[in-house]
Amino acid sequence: MIDREGHRIEVFDKNLNYVREFANEGWNPWDIGISRKGTDGFGFIADHALERVHKIQLKDGKILATWGKQGWGPGEFDWVHGVVVDSKGAVYAADTYGQRIQKFIPE
Repeated sequence: MIDREGHRIEVFDKNLNYVREFANEGWNPWDIGISRKGTDGFGFIADHALERVHKIQLKDGKILATWGKQGWGPGEFDWVHGVVVDSKGAVYAADTYGQRIQKFIPE
């Protein structure tokens, strides 16, 4: 669950019991897209404060990759607002003021 005011991600089990939270200095997670392959799971965070997308490990919240910056060019955002992951692992990020959706293929 995204806690926009608390600048963190909270994790709950299937019975809605609190498990843990992830937070990183300076970020403002706005949305999360989940990708699960095998036993590994990844989250892709739309970070409104830094205008970036972060790939994190779901088990511990470790940031594995980051891309994007403030701007209007390819790979840049002007209020990255939403993020989803398709069945092939492609990441789609909604750029609110840029009025577009950008597709990324993470490695």
